Amino acid sequence: MADGAQWERLQAAIVLDEIDEKALPVINSMQEALEPRQEFYADGKYTVRVINRALNELNGTNHTVK
Repeated sequence: MADGAQWERLQAAIVLDEIDEKALPVINSMQEALEPRQEFYADGKYTVRVINRALNELNGTNHTVK
């Protein structure tokens, strides 16, 4: 998830959020994708928020993104 165009990354994040536990094999890649990317519109923060939500659901955490 660290590479790819902004909208491809967003679509992937949405799918991972929707498939719940089936996303567990890529959880490390999801964690790597939590960093905003300056080359994207609004630093790609919406994608980061979607990934964060999915990780919170998978890990039972309540982390926030600024």
